[in-house]
Amino acid sequence: MFASYVDKARSLFVARLPWFTSPEILRQYFSKYGIITRASIVYDRDTGRSRRYGFVEFRSRSSLQQALTEQPHVIDGTEALVKEVLTQPSEPAQKSGLADEEKQI
Repeated sequence: MFASYVDKARSLFVARLPWFTSPEILRQYFSKYGIITRASIVYDRDTGRSRRYGFVEFRSRSSLQQALTEQPHVIDGTEALVKEVLTQPSEPAQKSGLADEEKQI
């Protein structure tokens, strides 16, 4: 899962995305702020549908800071909630097998 090995110092949490937003769209959108090392969307493992949030990891902290400064972010016609990743999921949730799947590029 992306959140289990994310570099928190260089990563964004992106929520309120349209259900059809892909990791490629996240990568394209945020690449204007700098080099993206990873982009992913979280999908429900039972339905395969987007959970409407994802993560973007930049190569540099300065790119992340620029993306945070320049808000709002409208992605696929919807204003997204963009925040810095501050914490990782708890260990029990990861081990339970209930974690959602992610597709990344």
